[in-house]
Amino acid sequence: MYTPPLHHPVPQHRVNFDTVAPQYNYAQQPGYENVHGNTNIPPQGQMPNVPPNAGYPPQFNPINLMGNAEIGKQAFNYGQQYITQSIDSYGITPSSLRYYFQVTNAYVRNKLLLVLFPWWPRRNWVRQLQPVQDTSGVDSYAFPSQDLNAPDMYIPLMAFITHLVVIALEQGVVDQFHPDQFGAHTSKALGLMILELVMLKVFTYLLACSGSSLLDLCAYSGYKYVGITVTSIVALLTKSNMAKWLVFAYTSFSTAFFMLRSLKYILLPSARTDSTAATVSGAKRQQRIYFLFFYGAICQVALMWLLL
Repeated sequence: MYTPPLHHPVPQHRVNFDTVAPQYNYAQQPGYENVHGNTNIPPQGQMPNVPPNAGYPPQFNPINLMGNAEIGKQAFNYGQQYITQSIDSYGITPSSLRYYFQVTNAYVRNKLLLVLFPWWPRRNWVRQLQPVQDTSGVDSYAFPSQDLNAPDMYIPLMAFITHLVVIALEQGVVDQFHPDQFGAHTSKALGLMILELVMLKVFTYLLACSGSSLLDLCAYSGYKYVGITVTSIVALLTKSNMAKWLVFAYTSFSTAFFMLRSLKYILLPSARTDSTAATVSGAKRQQRIYFLFFYGAICQVALMWLLL
């Protein structure tokens, strides 16, 4: 059997190894004796004074790597500290977040009934103060487990997650579920929430509402998902557009009524709940009333319609 000869590849271009691995010219050192004829190899028994960046480009110095790493670490720590201080300036701390999750089963049940039926029974909507002041000597509001009017984040968070699950079930029933659509709806809901919070914070700042807290606004903005979830569940069970929009009309109206009554202590505080209420002029108070109606009624209905 004939076996053809093997043909080895032949290099077509010459490789200059001096450009690949730069070397140090020892002949430039004082006292060097060129006995080998090769200036890149130090003579035996002779240790010339080699600079630290020998064999590297002039602009590269390996000794400076540790210094650069230390500078980068300090810059990272400074950035982390700046972000933490910025977040703390808005009142977002672990202790403040813990306040909004101190709920009980009775509070959750009564709060859900209050969101869905805010006009029955007729009751007081003023938030209660704690009998004991905090460490700073300032009066603080009672916990949600002690006051039904206090905002919480447990119900908005659970309603938001339930809303996403129900939307996925609706798509799965008609065999149209896809992870991309689920992610797109989640991103849409989060984007609308961020825009809503930005608008709230900007307008409360322009209207000089000193009692506005970013976490309070975030909690109140999430109560709309209770009505959205109820509407989605009814639409999933009945599969009727008429029943869906009838329930939507009721839940949107109840949510708007609940927001108008709840946000009144922030935009239109009374003298017994806020000592600065007497300094609000008539024109400023009128502007707050307009914004309260615009956000509590019009914006809530529009956002609920967009999220269905």
